[in-house]
Amino acid sequence: MAPHYEFMLLRGGRYIDEGHRIRTGDILIENGRIAQIGRGLKAKGAIDCTGRLIMPGLCNAHTHTASILFRGAGEDLSLYEMFHRLLFPAEAKMRPADSYIAAKMCMQEMQATGTTAIFNLDLIAEPVLKAMKETGMKGVIAVATKDQPIYSDQPRLHPEKQIAETVKLKKKLKSGPISVAFGLANERECSPELIKEVAELAEQHETKLFMHAAESEQEVEYVRRKYGKRPLAYLDSLGALENTVLIHAVHLSDQDARLLAEKSVSVVHCPRSNVALGNGLAPLHAFFDAGVNICLGTDHPMPNPNTSMLREVAFAGLAHRVRGWHVNSRILMDFATINGASIAGAGWGRIKPGAPADLAIMKPWTLAEHSLNNLVYGECYTVETTLIDGRPAVRDSKLMEKARAIYERLRQ
Repeated sequence: MAPHYEFMLLRGGRYIDEGHRIRTGDILIENGRIAQIGRGLKAKGAIDCTGRLIMPGLCNAHTHTASILFRGAGEDLSLYEMFHRLLFPAEAKMRPADSYIAAKMCMQEMQATGTTAIFNLDLIAEPVLKAMKETGMKGVIAVATKDQPIYSDQPRLHPEKQIAETVKLKKKLKSGPISVAFGLANERECSPELIKEVAELAEQHETKLFMHAAESEQEVEYVRRKYGKRPLAYLDSLGALENTVLIHAVHLSDQDARLLAEKSVSVVHCPRSNVALGNGLAPLHAFFDAGVNICLGTDHPMPNPNTSMLREVAFAGLAHRVRGWHVNSRILMDFATINGASIAGAGWGRIKPGAPADLAIMKPWTLAEHSLNNLVYGECYTVETTLIDGRPAVRDSKLMEKARAIYERLRQ
C-alpha cells in the first residue's frame, strides 16, 4: 500500500451521497476516515477533483481471486465439464505461492476498477489472506470445503485440513478489515455430514457460512434424486441456513424466497457467470420483494473473465429488465456497496462523515452528465484513483510477469 496520509482533502469534486444524490463538495479524510464533507474545506495534501465523480468503493461479494490464471478458459463447456477438464487438473498443480501471486494480481486489477472489498472463496486461504493484507483489500475470506469428488480421477480431497485452516485463521484474525468465515463448495460436492458439521462450526464461532447453492439444474436434480428434497429444503433440514450467505441461488422459487427472508439468508447474485454458463438468472425480484439481502459478485474468472464490479452491476440491471423488473440504479448500487457491508458487519459502502475513506475517484473520458445512470450503464468513466482507508491503491507491474510464468508452467 502507498503511504498513509494523516490528512487528505478531495477538493471540488462531485460525490454520491447516502441518498444516491450527486452532490458538490470537498471531502476531508483524517486517519483513514471521512472526517467532514462541505464547501471550502482546507487541509494539506489536497487532490483537485474538479470534474470528477467520487463513488463509494465497491464490494465484490463472490470471487475466486486465486483462479484468475484460468480467466476465460473453457468457453464452450458446461460448469462441470469446465471443472473436470480444466479447473481440477490445474488446481492440483498450483502451489501456495502460485495462489498468492494470482490472487494479488487479481485484487490489484479489481482495485483499478473501484473495488475495495471482496468475499473470496478458494480451496486455500493463507495465500489469499497474504495478498489481501498487502493490497489493503478488505472483506471476508473462506475456504471452499468439500468431501465428495464428482469424478473418479479428481484429485484427493482434504476437508479436515480445510476446516483446520479456517479455525486457525479465525483465531488469528479476531478483528480488523478482514474477517474469516466458514465455506462449503456446494450441495453436490459436500456430504450431508460435512454440511452439518461446518454449519455447526460456523454457529459455534459466530461467523457466516458461505456456500454455492442451486447454481444449475443438474445440481437441483442431483439433490432431489439423492435426498428427496429441493436444495433449500435440503439445506434447511441440515441446519445450514442460519447466518448463511448463499451464492448463485439461481433455481429457487418464490416460496424459497420467503424462506430465505425468514432465515435472514443473504444471496450473492452472479449474473454474468450464470448466463455465460447457460444456468439462467436467479429470481432476484422475488428475493427483493421478500426482503432478502442481495449482493453482487463476479464469480469465477473461467466463465466470467470480467473483474469489474461496475460492469457486473450494469449487466444485472439490464438482464432483469428483460425479465420484467426495471430495477433502478440506486438499488443496484446498494447491491454493490452497503448490502455487502452488512454481511461483513462493516461500515463501508457510504460517503458520509465517520465512514472509512474507501472511495473511487472517477474521471469522465467523454462528455457525460454526472448521474448514476451514466455511471452504471454508460461506461463513461475510468477510475483515476482508488482509496482504501485514505491510502491510494497501487499496482505492481511485475506481478503480471510472475503470473504469466506460473500460467505457462501450469499449461505443461
